[in-house]
Amino acid sequence: MNVQTKPFRRYSVRRTNPFQGVVQIVSSTDSRALSLDGVNWEIQIRTQPPGDTWGGTPAIQQEKRFLRFGVWSTTEGLKKVPANPILDLTKMLETADELLEVLKTSHNHLPFPLADRFECWLLDGKKRSPLALLSSTVHSDRLQTPINPRWKCADRGKHDFSSRQTAKHRSHPCDNDPRPHMSMLERLVRNRSSPAMTCWFERDESGSGTVLGPHPSDHSVPQRLPPSAFPELLLLESWPEPAHQSLVADYLVWLSPYLLTLQRLSDKTRDRLEAMACRRVLAVDENWHLYPKIVNAGILTTARVEARLRRVNNP
Repeated sequence: MNVQTKPFRRYSVRRTNPFQGVVQIVSSTDSRALSLDGVNWEIQIRTQPPGDTWGGTPAIQQEKRFLRFGVWSTTEGLKKVPANPILDLTKMLETADELLEVLKTSHNHLPFPLADRFECWLLDGKKRSPLALLSSTVHSDRLQTPINPRWKCADRGKHDFSSRQTAKHRSHPCDNDPRPHMSMLERLVRNRSSPAMTCWFERDESGSGTVLGPHPSDHSVPQRLPPSAFPELLLLESWPEPAHQSLVADYLVWLSPYLLTLQRLSDKTRDRLEAMACRRVLAVDENWHLYPKIVNAGILTTARVEARLRRVNNP
C-alpha cells in the first residue's frame, strides 16, 4: 500500500480583476495541480530549470520553479507535455505520480475551501467603502497595492456582454468600441472610485474585514468593517442613477455562472443567481462542478441539458 507522507494542501482561490470564477489547487512543496473547471487539471512540478541547453553548469544557480509537466483528467489520464531531456524526468514522473494519487481521491470533494482571505478593494471615492474587488491572495506577505488601480469587468478579448437597458447609449455616435457596454461599466466604476483609493482587508469566517493597509490618511475607513460593508457579488449593486443600476444589474446577470462559484453567498442570493445564470447555459455547464451549493437543482439541470444539446447541434 502506497502511504503518502508528503503533506498536500487542497484549497481554492478566486480569479480576480476580472473575476472569472475560482481555481482549484492541490499542492505540496514540489508539485501542484490546478483546475479551472474541476475536470481538467494542469500538473506542475517544481524543479531546477535547465540553464544550458548543452547540459553545462549555469554560471548562476537558478531557483527552482514550477514547470508545466502535463494535464490530467479522470477520463483521459495523464498526458505529458514535451520536456527538456536535461531535466530529471524520472524524478519528475515520481513526483507527479505522488500528486496524482492524492488528486484521484481529492477531486471528488470539490470545490475546495477558499483560502484567499486577504482582499484588496477599490473604495468608493466619497464614502470610502468597498466598491469593487481588485485582488485577493492566500499570502499575507504579498499585499501589494496596485500603482494604477483599475477595475476590469472582463478580459479585453471578450465582447459578448451587452446591456439591454442601455443598448441605445454610446459614449459617442461614431464610437467604434467593440465592447461599448463593458467600457461604459468600467468608466462608471472608475468615476465612482475617483479619487482612486484601495485598501487591503483580512476577512474572517463571519465575513467581517480588518483593515491591513494602506489606511486612508483621514482614517475615514473604520479599522474593522461588518460583512454587510463588502459587496456580496464583488461589485456594489446599488447605484443612484437608474441607467447605471440597470447596467450593473445586466453585468451581474452575464457574470452569474461564475459568481455561483463563490462560497459566502446567502441562499437568497444564490437562488437569484441560479435563475439569472440560465441565460448563459454553456457557462453554467462549464462551471457547475465548482458550485459549493445548489438551491434549485431543477433549474441548473435544465440549463446543463440545454447546453449539451447546443454542443451536439453545433459541434
